[in-house]
Amino acid sequence: MNRHERRSVDRELRKLERARIKRDKLVTPKNLELLELTKQHSERKERPTPEPAPKPQPDCKSNEYLIADELIVGDGQGDVLFKEQEFRGEFHFRDSILDQLDRYWVYLERMKKHDADAYDFYKQIGATLVPYSTTQINQRLYDYEHEKMSSKELKEYKAEIELPSWFKQHRPAFGCIAVGTDPLTEQHEMNSPDGGAWWSPKFMYFIKYRQPPPELQRKYGGDIYKMTVWWDRPEDKKHMKWGRPSEFGIFISRDGEHMQVLRMLETKLIPVRSKTGHYNNGEHRRGHLFDIPQRAWRIPDDYEKWARQYGLTAQLHLSHMFCQLVQKYERSNYSMARVTVHKDDLIAVFGIDPRRTAYFFRDRDVVVHNGARERVLHFVRPHQRHDGSVVKAHFRGAREFEWAGYHVLVTIPGLDHHFLPDIDIGVSDSYWFKKGQKYVGEKEIGRALARNIQGEVSLLRAIEEMREGRQK
Repeated sequence: MNRHERRSVDRELRKLERARIKRDKLVTPKNLELLELTKQHSERKERPTPEPAPKPQPDCKSNEYLIADELIVGDGQGDVLFKEQEFRGEFHFRDSILDQLDRYWVYLERMKKHDADAYDFYKQIGATLVPYSTTQINQRLYDYEHEKMSSKELKEYKAEIELPSWFKQHRPAFGCIAVGTDPLTEQHEMNSPDGGAWWSPKFMYFIKYRQPPPELQRKYGGDIYKMTVWWDRPEDKKHMKWGRPSEFGIFISRDGEHMQVLRMLETKLIPVRSKTGHYNNGEHRRGHLFDIPQRAWRIPDDYEKWARQYGLTAQLHLSHMFCQLVQKYERSNYSMARVTVHKDDLIAVFGIDPRRTAYFFRDRDVVVHNGARERVLHFVRPHQRHDGSVVKAHFRGAREFEWAGYHVLVTIPGLDHHFLPDIDIGVSDSYWFKKGQKYVGEKEIGRALARNIQGEVSLLRAIEEMREGRQK
């Protein structure tokens, strides 16, 4: 592009970015009056005259596409800017974060009724929030069609059933994505044309087995995972009180090239009519119905019924769902900075670029040090000082602060604590434990990981204390 074309693109980009930032939901920070003191202090303090900044040079190496669309398709508020990392699970703008957090706590708290182990685990390490662009709820808010796929769509669908290379190599032990804990998904459910009977998953999570339960089909030569789809609608007091989990097993071969949805040992009641009848007022009536239990290995009928809505088999549908979850979990962990949000004893997690922490938390509570407002964690590029000394790349600034009524911790995985997706130890089902045998549950494991993330101890030390029963 020539200079005129580059300037035209830059103007359009800045316009779309401003339109997106205007949609941000801000809060009033506490201790706002302290900012006046920092201004007075900065006026009295003499500062050296800075050197003139170099003239900006056009960036001709960037290959990032300019993505413009409505923030929510059909909202009629014009186009805004989207960034590629939003489709991978990293937040670049903060417009939906606070809204998602408001609903996230509700759904996570309700999980403890019917999946206490997952609740005890993820309340301590957090499920991962992702942008609307990752779940694409902003694109399908008014789409309620259940059409069978065409041959072309089916071919593309099958091509997406592939595990990423990272997963094949590391085989992570766990992962959880919050895919529907937001007001936009709730609006999608309530406005459905079938009278609000539309259902959307709220959480999707997986765990790796070392010893799977006996009700799950045994398979050798690879790893067995359990994937859970968490369904919940708080306003539905009859059919979905406290939410419900749907679980199924997935086998993955050692080379990662073969994947199979495992059958489960299920008891199904088959209605049968009695052969003998009876007479009532001279009229012969056929025998009454009664149920015969049939125990067999099968993929549950609910999954088959769900898949038939799209013209798929349960084997194909559930395999695709597992691959999509794994990809979202992998990409959401690409973020360099991990933001941990605390509300009482509950935790939520999302990823951002550490170069944008000042933008994300510009309305955090004010804290003053040495007459100046405390800076949030940020990345310092390698540079050379005026005296010739060289400064290496590093992070500096406040890692913990209060924001919007929450306590926030910003960390750099791999630097401040262990990178959680690298943990690959499987779990055993309680069926295999002997009577009186001591074991470590998900609650204790979550506490050990949380201590490592908070910087209290190393992961190995936390595991040792957990095993010895000396965990705080």
